Order: sequence, then structure tokens, then C-alpha cells
Amino acid sequence: MTAQDGANPGAANSDDEFPDANSGLDAVDLDQADTEEAGEAPADAGVAASDSADEAPSGVGDIDQSEPDFGDFDGVEGSSSGQAAESERDQVAELTNDLQRINAEYANYRKRAEERSRIVGEVAVAGVLNELLPILDDLDRAQEHGEYDGALKSIGDSLQGVVTKLGLTRFGEAGEAFDPSIHEGLMTVEATDGQESQSIGQVLRPGYKINDRVIRTAGVAVIN
Repeated sequence: MTAQDGANPGAANSDDEFPDANSGLDAVDLDQADTEEAGEAPADAGVAASDSADEAPSGVGDIDQSEPDFGDFDGVEGSSSGQAAESERDQVAELTNDLQRINAEYANYRKRAEERSRIVGEVAVAGVLNELLPILDDLDRAQEHGEYDGALKSIGDSLQGVVTKLGLTRFGEAGEAFDPSIHEGLMTVEATDGQESQSIGQVLRPGYKINDRVIRTAGVAVIN
């Protein structure tokens, strides 16, 4: 009993100290399997990396690395700028034409206004002077009869100076060609030596005008 009991504990101890061979082999096999799997993984990773390295340049080469072409954009921008400049030139030309037209219209208006003002002034002065013409006719008859002297001459000369300043001028002289637009033929006379037909033989009533406006025609005797 004692010997067996002693042997059995020893056997038990030997079993504990020396594990089963199969379990050790299994551990070796597992380690080798792990090693093989670990070795295969880097190999495959290396092959994949190599393949990736070989393919990378091809992939990079497929990318278009050339400079972008802005030719069309520049063309559009240039076209827009050209259209804007042309539009501005058209507007400037239109405004210039309008300004020239307005200046011409204003110049014509000012000219018409000045002419109208001048005519109105002449008409007003003509109305006043026309009332003085009979007095001037009396002074002329006084001169013809030798009565134009003394106080009458002084008054007559002063009046003549005033009407002259107002633009009144006298016309109609013997020997001038008869002009029906400014002369009124009151009678006809026969021509004498040196007298031309259709000329004024005698002034019966002097004519008067302001500048170029006739306020009274000259009454004359016309030579046949």
C-alpha cells in the first residue's frame, strides 16, 4: 500500500512536470501556423505594395497636369469689354448730337428773339416818327419859301437831330431810277435833254425809312 501510494504520487508528479507530447506538438503546430500566417501577410502586403508602386505612375500619368486654357474666358471678357466701350461711344455720340442740336436750336431761338425785338422796336419808333412826318414836311416847305430861319430853324434843326438818332432817313432824289417798291408815281412828265425814261423828274413828297423799313414812300413825278 505504501509503495503503491508512493508510486502513484510520483506518477502524478511526472505527469504534471512533463506535459503531454501531443499538446506540445499542437502548440508547435499552432506557433508555426501563426508564423506562416504572419509571414504570408507581409509577403502579400509587399506584393500589393509593389503592385501599387508599379501602378502609381500610370495612374498619375493619367491626370492632366497641363496649364488650364483661359483663351475662351479671355475672349468672352474681351468681347464684353469691347461691347461696353462701343456702347459708351454710342452714348457719347448721341449726347453730343443732342447737345449740338440743342445749341443750334437755342442759337436760332436767340436770333429770332433778337430779330423780333428789333422789329418791335422799329415798329414802335416808326409809329412815333410817322406822327412827326407832317411837321418835317412843313419845315421842308418853309425852306423852299425862304422862311426857314430864326426860331423856326433852331426848332427844326433840333427835331431833325432827334429823328436822325432814332434811325429815320430821307430818300427820293431827282434823277434816281423809279422803283415802285419805294416810290409812288403821282404824275408823269415829258423827258427833257439828258433825262432818262422811267427816272424821277421831280420829288413831290420825300420818303422816309427806319434802317431798311420804309415808313412812307416817296411821291414823285416819273419821266416818260
